[in-house]
Amino acid sequence: GYLSPEELRATVQVLSASGGGVVWDAPYLFTILRLTSKGARFDKELLQENLNEFKEIASKYHEHMCILSSLSKTCLIAGLRFGFAVASKQWIDNMDAIIGRENLSSPTPSFIAGTEILKRFLQQPTSYEWICQVLAARLSLLMEEIGEHLMLPGNGLFGALYAAVLTGRTSSKEFSDRLIRDYGIVTVPGEQFFGGAANAVRLSLVAVPWSEGEEAWITSVKALKDALAKLAA
Repeated sequence: GYLSPEELRATVQVLSASGGGVVWDAPYLFTILRLTSKGARFDKELLQENLNEFKEIASKYHEHMCILSSLSKTCLIAGLRFGFAVASKQWIDNMDAIIGRENLSSPTPSFIAGTEILKRFLQQPTSYEWICQVLAARLSLLMEEIGEHLMLPGNGLFGALYAAVLTGRTSSKEFSDRLIRDYGIVTVPGEQFFGGAANAVRLSLVAVPWSEGEEAWITSVKALKDALAKLAA
């Protein structure tokens, strides 16, 4: 998925003019890729242009916005589940009143580690560049091998750590079950993301550990291609 600065600005303008506000869930803010006919590509200048526009919008409408994000995605530390909210004091005070501090995460070792990672990321926000390069390479291989089965944005931009894979006439639940049973590949059925019946599964682009040469990822994609030929016909 991808939300453009233009779409965000238009949404905030309408709601702020009516006395409302926007809660923007932006965990993939730093993982924007450009899609081409030859695959996916990490365009650093494109990402920076988008970030600058997002900053300008947030600065202008900060009293009407709450931005949710996650180091779990940005720094690839999903096991820590470290998310946070950025908003005006009024928004944060309201959140504290509703949630209650006693329900928030206590300073566990993982919380302490996440805090340190956030501090270092703010000091030198570059870790996402390597992640984007890995994502681009992995998505490019998927596009080359099973491109006709991928559900990709039509605007030429991609921003996520997963890809939606179409399962043809096979239901996503049946496809997902057979995929893990026969091929050892784990996916998530699409029903919970589409709000109903769906012939698509969600495939993580980062669950397979990275290694030099990406043999494990290449092997998994080849197996997925074989599975699609047999199960999604």
